[in-house]
Amino acid sequence: MNELPRKEDTILLADDEPYHLQFFLDYLESLKYKTVVADNVDNAILRLQECRFRAVIADLSIPLLPPQSLLTGRGTLFQKYPGLLVADYARNHNHTGRQVVVYSVHDDPQVRELAAKLGVTYLLKGRPRILKEEIKDILSFDPLAKSES
Repeated sequence: MNELPRKEDTILLADDEPYHLQFFLDYLESLKYKTVVADNVDNAILRLQECRFRAVIADLSIPLLPPQSLLTGRGTLFQKYPGLLVADYARNHNHTGRQVVVYSVHDDPQVRELAAKLGVTYLLKGRPRILKEEIKDILSFDPLAKSES
């Protein structure tokens, strides 16, 4: 398997709501990270095919473009929350552990269970302080950083 180039200073942000985008863009810039924005599932997956990001942050309600073939064989939870497709793709293509974050205004126990199964972090939008703390904690650890011996 070919290893994708790494963008250690760049975060993929998948969200189609300008208010949330600006919040994240300002916050990530304050932490000295660049961002690549995708406003739908399809564009997010295209970006994930190009490189490996420092982290992936995806809104669960980001739109999926027709013909929606990415949903083939998926359950209703993926239909209800297409952002899970971004998280699943990222986890299965070079993004490890807590590098992948999904967030929503909905506190859905089924999403919590699936997020745990996928090994991604699930956060709620309505808690900006907690969101910032969790993202800062996630970014403080790079699973691929070379340790000095």
